Amino acid sequence: MIAAIHIRKTGAAGQQFTCAALTWFDNLDVPQTALFRREGTATHVRYAVGLDAVEHLLGVLQSTKNSAVLHISDAGLRGELTAASASFSSLELIETARGPLLSALVEASDQIGLLVRELQEEFEAQEITRIAGLPPLTVATDASKSLRRNGVGIACVSEDGIRRQKMLPAVKSVLAGELLAIELALSNFQNRKLRILSDSRSAIAAVTRKPGVPHRELSGEETVIVNRILGLMRGRSIKFSWIKGHSGHPLNETADRLAVAIRRNHEAAVPANVQVAIADEIVAPLRSIALAA
Repeated sequence: MIAAIHIRKTGAAGQQFTCAALTWFDNLDVPQTALFRREGTATHVRYAVGLDAVEHLLGVLQSTKNSAVLHISDAGLRGELTAASASFSSLELIETARGPLLSALVEASDQIGLLVRELQEEFEAQEITRIAGLPPLTVATDASKSLRRNGVGIACVSEDGIRRQKMLPAVKSVLAGELLAIELALSNFQNRKLRILSDSRSAIAAVTRKPGVPHRELSGEETVIVNRILGLMRGRSIKFSWIKGHSGHPLNETADRLAVAIRRNHEAAVPANVQVAIADEIVAPLRSIALAA
């Protein structure tokens, strides 16, 4: 029998673990694979999961009254088992994988890759279901533009104090900036039901197109942004609410300050670490409220 064990430290579904895949050929055409994993990536974990695979192979050999030529990809474990080879009379350990052994090793590696992909896809599906069951998240958006030059600072911030900011030097209009702030919120709070607060009636009108609500003609730049927003909204529960700017609403005021800060920081070439500290200070009151709740 030809057999190979591949061991890999990896991560999926927010966890770090070590996998071992044992692939063997009862004949040279039909591979069989058994997969093993343990939490953690330390050396003792790597050896333990590799020994799980060896133990399984020994069971197969005992049940079939067979022997095997075995390659183990992990040099450390391979060395330990080679030193104790007298205890494994049914195994012949091979240092280098060639020919059929190499084919078995490649198959084992591929099977670990498939396992990791399946675990990640399962985790992501569970996350989408979990997030879809959460109540709507309120997010405020805003934009800030200098009267004397092109470029806008945009920001969005959630009720629990999660923020995003961007400086967009090439943007020419405030409305484009307001729309881009909405797009920023939709892109960064994906799979969530959202209630988006904006102090721009024009931006809300552009993305909702409510009957009877007038909206001004959009520029080419603004039309492109609106089309991207409509794509991000497709299949999601998104509600828009207008809020009067500079009226003391905590979330709107925070979004406004974040947008102004990112623009002014850009214009003054403020170092990145200082920009982060400024933004942290701006959102600190929101986070305190969220923690208290």
